[in-house]
Amino acid sequence: MGADGPVTYKKNDSLREAFRAAGPDVAVLETDCPYLPPQSSRGKRNEPRSIPEIAAKLAEVWSLPVEEVARRTTANASALYRWP
Repeated sequence: MGADGPVTYKKNDSLREAFRAAGPDVAVLETDCPYLPPQSSRGKRNEPRSIPEIAAKLAEVWSLPVEEVARRTTANASALYRWP
């Protein structure tokens, strides 16, 4: 399940609920460049530097420290893309 900018949108409770239900062990972080930036950058180009804001929102959703979100989503991406 790919998490990108829309998970931070104020009126996107249903998307956040989907991530809450799925849990952190199936999510990866993405930017969907150059479209769909996080709430703080609406109307601007989306870039990889948006990842920390996306991770912070998911940390709230899952009640986890952002470092744990980073660890889990990186592990998920590693498994998905078969990184060593």
